[in-house]
Amino acid sequence: MIAKPAVIRRREVFLPPSRRIVHPVRCNMPGTRGVRPTKNVVPQTLSFGPGSYSFTWPEFNQIVFDLSAAGGGGGGAVTQDYQGHSFPGTDGNQGGNSYIDLSGFTLMATGGGGGGANNYSGGTQGVHGTGLNGDSNITAGGAPGGVGGSPQFFQGGYGGYGGRVIRTVLDGAIGSRLFGQVSTVVVGYGGSGGQNGGIFGSAGAGSAGWATITIS
Repeated sequence: MIAKPAVIRRREVFLPPSRRIVHPVRCNMPGTRGVRPTKNVVPQTLSFGPGSYSFTWPEFNQIVFDLSAAGGGGGGAVTQDYQGHSFPGTDGNQGGNSYIDLSGFTLMATGGGGGGANNYSGGTQGVHGTGLNGDSNITAGGAPGGVGGSPQFFQGGYGGYGGRVIRTVLDGAIGSRLFGQVSTVVVGYGGSGGQNGGIFGSAGAGSAGWATITIS
């Protein structure tokens, strides 16, 4: 007669409560995958007048660029002497652009156009500038244009307003890591006014542009 194989019974082991291992429940918060931790950044605002500057990218959570271009110069106007001779005026000059290079593309506000001269035909308003590549591109949102010349009986056209552009950049949103890189910031000068006829000087110049960079 063949003996039956032995049956090994599994012994149940019960640990006291103090020795039990409790695994915490994993909780995946919605919308947090890939979110960067917030950096401890001291908020600051940099302001720029007309000119060219180097901007070194700091550590940041977000940066708001706000650039305003310069206004165009006013147009000159014709004058006459006592013998009825005419001396024509000239057009105003365009205001300077304001811009910054952001890791491969340019954020720009364009300057206002110069006012047209009034040579008996009426002065014309200069074209207003606008913004390019911003979250907000504002036509005529920048610096005002110059006043048209009016030396005698006629007045030249006013210069156009500069444009304005605003863009918010979040950490990691543009290309590779930006910390330590250097960008050039340019803020435009106001356009010079056109010449009035004769010896009566010139029309008003446009106002200079400005820019702010807010870091947080």
